[in-house]
Amino acid sequence: MALRAGPFIPRRKEDALLSADGGELSERHREIQTKIIELLHQIERCVTEGTPLIIRRKPRWETCTIENGILQTIDQSQDGRTIRPGNARRLQLMVQLLATIYQLLTTGTSCTKRELYYLHLDLAQTPAYTYATLDDVCALLDADTWEMNVFNTSKGLIAGPMVLTLSDGQIIDCNGRWGTTVPLDVGSVVDIRLTAQLVLVVEKDTVFKRLLEDGILTKFPETFLLITAKGYPDVSTRLLLKKVSERTNVPIYALMDADPHGIEIFCVYKFGSLAMVHQQRSLAVPSMRWIGLFPSDIELLGLQGVPLRETELKRIEQMIRRPYTEGHIQRELLLLRQLATKVEIESLYNIASDFLTTVYLKGKLKECRKSRSWECVMMR
Repeated sequence: MALRAGPFIPRRKEDALLSADGGELSERHREIQTKIIELLHQIERCVTEGTPLIIRRKPRWETCTIENGILQTIDQSQDGRTIRPGNARRLQLMVQLLATIYQLLTTGTSCTKRELYYLHLDLAQTPAYTYATLDDVCALLDADTWEMNVFNTSKGLIAGPMVLTLSDGQIIDCNGRWGTTVPLDVGSVVDIRLTAQLVLVVEKDTVFKRLLEDGILTKFPETFLLITAKGYPDVSTRLLLKKVSERTNVPIYALMDADPHGIEIFCVYKFGSLAMVHQQRSLAVPSMRWIGLFPSDIELLGLQGVPLRETELKRIEQMIRRPYTEGHIQRELLLLRQLATKVEIESLYNIASDFLTTVYLKGKLKECRKSRSWECVMMR
């Protein structure tokens, strides 16, 4: 098998400036490039000498624990599955991906995972095959995709009094009427100016848009920064939220549906996901607090829901056994299982058109102030 790189299509010239901040990450880029060369030699030995590549095994819930509020694997063994010389297509695709990544780091350019797939259609065949091979590359290099200038397509939106400065001097004002897209390369954010008193992460873009339509930012000026990832959070949105949590002292809250999916999304933001357990320190926000919608609110507020499906009941059983499920999260999951009913945030609008903003959120934030030793914000 010839170790050759596939064709590379550079991105726009202005995107060449989308590098991460400062010399520290430039040093990281050089470190990754050194590892790429070493890995190419390993692949060559795999082909010529029959030495298999060993990929760390995928994490399992039973081998995870919570450390400092973040999901971590306790299985540090590198004795996982292997890629052998006979898997020529996989090895050739790895070589091409490594060559592309090396060029991205050298030129300071970037691409999305989807673009990476289209660059190597001759070997990839399907996006899933490319992404799985990229995961192998990340494991072998012990590097995250965003460190290699390969990004997921950003789907998150931000709205509120925050201004981001990128490494190329670009200024992003997030105070737009309908929200601003989360930057693709959050690593290029070198400065954050945030004047809001709190960050509210909303599960769905429908609620995000409704809050903006109801004028929450004008009714409560300098109070909210709204963020949504339109469902299950993408990496860019999680990276930005992590950066906000590290660079500001602003409390971060989560507003999710009272169903297994909503609770799981909150847990991904706060603790991290199983699939990305090796990257949690860059993504998880352990200080984040869940303020609703709670299953315990369903009967309290007389909300109308729909029955949980069998698959959702099974998901609750799985979630109850996870290492982060204790205390309040556990009680709410057990109650959700008992009620066997799920309710969306939008159901609060059936009580009154302004109930969510002027009653529900205000009450939940007031409870935060009473229950925490550190200061929480309460709207006036």
